Amino acid sequence: MYVLESHGRCAECEKLAPCVRCQRSGRPIGRMTAYGPVCNSCQIHFVEPQKCARCSRLTKRLRRLPGAEGDAAVARVCVACAEEHRTCSSCRKHRRCDATPDGRWLCGRCATLGPSACLGCGASVARGAGGRCDRCYWTEKVRIDAQQLSPLVKQPAARQAFEDFSSWMVLNKDPKRAALSIARHVEFFVRLSALKDLPWEPDHLLKHFGTAELRKFELPVRWLRECRGLAITAGQKLEDAERRRLQAQLDSVTRSSPAYPVLEAFHARLCTRRDSGEMTTRSARMSLRPAVDFMRVNPSGRPSQRDLEQYLSGAPGQRACLSLFVRHLREVEGVDLEMPGRRVAKAPAPRRIRTEQDLRELLALPERPVDFEQRWLLLALVHFHRMSKRDAKKLLKEGQVVQEKAGYLVQLGASHYAIPDPTPGLLHQQRTN
Repeated sequence: MYVLESHGRCAECEKLAPCVRCQRSGRPIGRMTAYGPVCNSCQIHFVEPQKCARCSRLTKRLRRLPGAEGDAAVARVCVACAEEHRTCSSCRKHRRCDATPDGRWLCGRCATLGPSACLGCGASVARGAGGRCDRCYWTEKVRIDAQQLSPLVKQPAARQAFEDFSSWMVLNKDPKRAALSIARHVEFFVRLSALKDLPWEPDHLLKHFGTAELRKFELPVRWLRECRGLAITAGQKLEDAERRRLQAQLDSVTRSSPAYPVLEAFHARLCTRRDSGEMTTRSARMSLRPAVDFMRVNPSGRPSQRDLEQYLSGAPGQRACLSLFVRHLREVEGVDLEMPGRRVAKAPAPRRIRTEQDLRELLALPERPVDFEQRWLLLALVHFHRMSKRDAKKLLKEGQVVQEKAGYLVQLGASHYAIPDPTPGLLHQQRTN
């Protein structure tokens, strides 16, 4: 039955349609698919992958190779198995090579043609190298890459700086490494153009990049120092790092927390004192750190005296740094807080002082007395093991004294008391005599 199709197309018109993948017209037809014609360049993407007869890998690009001798079958192999490429020993290109009698592998151009002169510097290069040596090739690549990347830098001064930097990098760095890293360095000049009309000075660069970011762009900073005379000292970097750490401590507190306004006011007070020269940025950071930790004990923003004592019991070393914040709470916030009294370490007992003095006098004698060993054991028990002279004498009388390499060991039942030997080997010589 005849059916009239208003939008019907004949086979010839279907073939004249553009490729469904690349949308190019006038190309030779490689395959007709359900979606329309596909050109010969794109038809490979519409083929089902098959296994290579040698390596068994799935691939869409198969080649027909004749089988072994006497075998009429045709092997379908992948491109890698069909063309066994190697690195040419002369031009270092990965190509189809043939073995030479001396064990080298040479491509067709290097094997049949002799060396030629480099088009850039005139040096002798292998014929398969493409007419340029490695240095000229990578130098030209740096120039081309810099030309392609320069539109990313919008400001004219920064764009010119990037071009000067690329030229300087080729002269002061290996051209290959320069070509592989120039795309990473352009980010510095893109961000540098964001400064717009601000002068390129250390303060502006540190404020815009920060110490950590400048460490990331080490080579562009080196170019600024050597070619533009812009030197950023270690002191300036340290000051910027301290300022950022100070701000990061305040940012670590949630803004919706009741403690944030208190800490923000204290941070402003520290910055005022820093700008007036009363304190350094490092001292301000060390004063804000315990204040943030202390406010986390009681997030209500109104800490009590008990909260202060609880914090100092866990962090006694922060007492001096926290005193400025306690003063701020008392004077500005109206919180009644007082720093608790400092715990003074107990002085050593007078008996231990006397015993230590007796030990020093005993060791300072020019000649060892006959009862030196007994006096040493008695005083050592009193000093090192915190016992009275009466208990020490009773222990020496009832216990057993054993001499060891490191000293003495006084044993009484299951108890053992170690005593060091003040003169190793001396008492043993006296006993031998």
